[in-house]
Amino acid sequence: MPNWLRRALPPEDGDYVDVIGDSTKTTWTGSRGTGGVNSQKMKGVCIDCNGKWMSNQQDLTRPVLERLAVGGEWWSLSDDERRRLMVWATMTTMVYDASHSPTSGIGQAEREAFRQAKDAMPGWHAWLGLCWSNFGGHLDRWNPP
Repeated sequence: MPNWLRRALPPEDGDYVDVIGDSTKTTWTGSRGTGGVNSQKMKGVCIDCNGKWMSNQQDLTRPVLERLAVGGEWWSLSDDERRRLMVWATMTTMVYDASHSPTSGIGQAEREAFRQAKDAMPGWHAWLGLCWSNFGGHLDRWNPP
């Protein structure tokens, strides 16, 4: 999660636990951290990518994400806004996926194709929904677009 979005969202109390399962085994590994899920920092992105094209994608998507996540607005997204959100969602998914290479489902060739295209990838889909939470962080209502 980018720092500007982390700062904009309310802090979460407690601890988070990352649990990683291996479908071929009956064991699970995990790590525990202090703070809410939005306090996590993902690693595994080179400095050049993180500081250049990925940062640019964050900047392009920031106005849309701020309206949705911070302002709580909901509107009919333009084609450009949808594309920006799809690129951001793809990038964010790839970063999270790369954070644990033994269970990664996205190959390096697909990551490289995305880095070069910097656009929505064939076969990738994302859905966006609006939710309200009024009960201590538990999902109260979810409305698909």
